[in-house]
Amino acid sequence: MKTEPRTARPRSRRDPGKPGLRVLLALLLIWAGTGPLLARPLPDGSTPGPAFVDWKRGVQKQSDAARDARRAVEGGATADEVLELLGDPSGYVRDATFAAVARAWSDEQLLSLAPGLVSPTSLVAENVAELLGIRPLPAAAPLLERALGASGHEGARRWMLSALAALDPPSAVTRATQLLKREKRALLLRGEALLTLARHGGEDGRSAIETALSERKQLPDRLFALIALREVDPPRAFEAAMEQLTHPPRDRTGTWSARIELAALSTLAAADPTQVGRERGVAAIDLLLAGAEEATGRPRRARLEALSALTGHPLTLELLPWQSWWAARRETWEPGKGAPPEPGDGDAKRRTEVVTFHGVPVDSRRVVFLQDLSGGMARNLAGETGGEGPTRLDRAKDELGQVLGRLDDETWVNVITFASGYFAPFGEPQHLQRARRALVKFCREQRIPTQPGHARGNVYDALAFAVASPHVDTVYLVSEGAPTEGKYHDYDRFLVHFLRLNFWYGVRVHVLLVGETGGSNRAFVERLARSTGGDVHPVDGPPPTD
Repeated sequence: MKTEPRTARPRSRRDPGKPGLRVLLALLLIWAGTGPLLARPLPDGSTPGPAFVDWKRGVQKQSDAARDARRAVEGGATADEVLELLGDPSGYVRDATFAAVARAWSDEQLLSLAPGLVSPTSLVAENVAELLGIRPLPAAAPLLERALGASGHEGARRWMLSALAALDPPSAVTRATQLLKREKRALLLRGEALLTLARHGGEDGRSAIETALSERKQLPDRLFALIALREVDPPRAFEAAMEQLTHPPRDRTGTWSARIELAALSTLAAADPTQVGRERGVAAIDLLLAGAEEATGRPRRARLEALSALTGHPLTLELLPWQSWWAARRETWEPGKGAPPEPGDGDAKRRTEVVTFHGVPVDSRRVVFLQDLSGGMARNLAGETGGEGPTRLDRAKDELGQVLGRLDDETWVNVITFASGYFAPFGEPQHLQRARRALVKFCREQRIPTQPGHARGNVYDALAFAVASPHVDTVYLVSEGAPTEGKYHDYDRFLVHFLRLNFWYGVRVHVLLVGETGGSNRAFVERLARSTGGDVHPVDGPPPTD
């Protein structure tokens, strides 16, 4: 298997020849919004998105270079030298340089890095924009405003707009309005623009949010507007969530409508029942129960979680007790009062059919399995190198093969494996009905890379690609935990950037932890999982209990 990743997204490979009748029919169904996507594999061994890897230096040499970078920054490095370090191929060096500048450099020194805002190197532009974002300097406002119009890097521009909003809200509002008119494909930049307008735009900003909530073509705007509104006006966000659930957008692919639904449900779950009041609370509970019967996967659980939050009762994952309880108490119910629903057996069949992955229920129909291929996976289950019994990777591949064979045909699935780079059979999740054989084959063929420097753990790049993929609401990450390659290594920086990304997507991440992991590494994976609503489970431990 080729393991050298590509940094550009490759074009999908198609079979030669004329399409048959079944293919033409499937394409017609997709166009009509009623059929699954065709499974179009990526070229063998390709990386579906950017991978930030220092291929020339091992971990120790990168650590040594990071130490030297830190000393240089603290010892009087010039702005040009620091900008070069912020674009270094090694995440260790970039993280160390960033931390040293943030800690040790004066405001004047920090401003000297401003030319990096328009650097042609995305890493340099993003790092400088982030530095100016975490330390608001009034003198930086005009520099940020000019760079917003000149930079070609979406990630950097998101930090610039956020920093400008903290320094000069009127200028940020003007820029945000312009971005919404001009930027159609930079989705997360549009999200940042809507958030800026929600926070600082006054009546005009609120009008832009309301327009976005009813957007028919640019469906991501609905999601971003709802999330932005939740930040500044929870009561209006509650009403907007009800509207989105009552009148969901027409979405041929189902990508954004599914995300909007989950965002709306989480908005209802986050509401204060005492502030909602009885009338709106009754309407919300009616709406949640009306859609729960047909809901599957994570949306079903999200509806029940919202019911629990609104009623103040412990979560019951069975629908029949909720229905019976509400039928008896709807007319007299008051927020925070009333006996909780009694557990029943109305959903017993549904519970017994839940597929598990390493003992963890797969309760989603939109899943990515993220599998570690780094060197530690070559040890056996007892943690011994060259010991008896199956390796950790053998165990993981066997488990993944079984779960792929048992999941429902209508489940959206992708499998991503990662070492220093990361790899996937498809550029986005596919209906298992069409892609099961290809996914199982991909899983079975995976090996730990043997080339020097290729078997590190690039957790960030693979995870960022997974959560931003369409048709995904849950990720199962099987890993030893510590990132040793990729865009970000430092635990705190990793989480800042990942949570900033997942703020918009709302993907739940479960971590299946391989081997004995403790200390800061364990704390890192626990923060990663729980900040998304997920959990951490030992791969070789007993199945979790509710």
